[in-house]
Amino acid sequence: MFTMANVEPEFAEMGTIVTALKEGTTMTRFYSNRRPETRIFLLKLDEFQIAWWRNAGKEEGTVDIREIKEVRRGISSKDFDRSPDYSKKLDPNSCLVIFYGMEFKLKTLSCVAQNNKEREYWVKGLIYLMYENPYVAQPSLIYRWILKEWNALAPGNRKEITMKEVKQFLQKANIKINNSRVRELFQEVDSKRNGHINFDGFRYLYDLLMNQHEIAGNFFSFRNPRNQIHVEQFQRFLLEEQKVRN
Repeated sequence: MFTMANVEPEFAEMGTIVTALKEGTTMTRFYSNRRPETRIFLLKLDEFQIAWWRNAGKEEGTVDIREIKEVRRGISSKDFDRSPDYSKKLDPNSCLVIFYGMEFKLKTLSCVAQNNKEREYWVKGLIYLMYENPYVAQPSLIYRWILKEWNALAPGNRKEITMKEVKQFLQKANIKINNSRVRELFQEVDSKRNGHINFDGFRYLYDLLMNQHEIAGNFFSFRNPRNQIHVEQFQRFLLEEQKVRN
């Protein structure tokens, strides 16, 4: 497995690498169940993701960089093994495999860059970002998460969403609020009073959700005198507030 000692480029070089990855490169992706296909891959730095799509089509998929466990040079993956007719013609110096996921069995993204230089850009850039991520300030991490959720609610570069999408977000995030309160919050961030909010409004909505007086009141009912919540109190919180049952 590679570490930062393997790829410790100068800061100026890393700036060039990240800029190139943000612009995107063409790579051939190998699959375990179908023929290899060419895709455009790029780095979405704000969302902290790798994304890919066809030349003239919508985004096909993404990988969250936080989920990447290893970036490996060469053709050491089952994706390459299952396409032997193609793999034997490849230059291993242009190939890479990304291992990612949150489960024990990791997924793979097996790709062939157009040349060794572009392969090295992806390897060095991703490993740098993997090690840089734990030291990113909390506000930046929150911004990335909000932007990721926004893009899921407003695909295709939509500029605004409605209360319907806000309710979908709340359900996905397991935030339980009655409809009248949702309507009240939405109206507070709907600056144009037209039933739509933009990304800034969505961020403001997030701030309102995270700074509710009711949450502080609930916390005080479960805390001990040292402002701590022990396991027993946390279990009671799950049962009474979150309605979690075995």
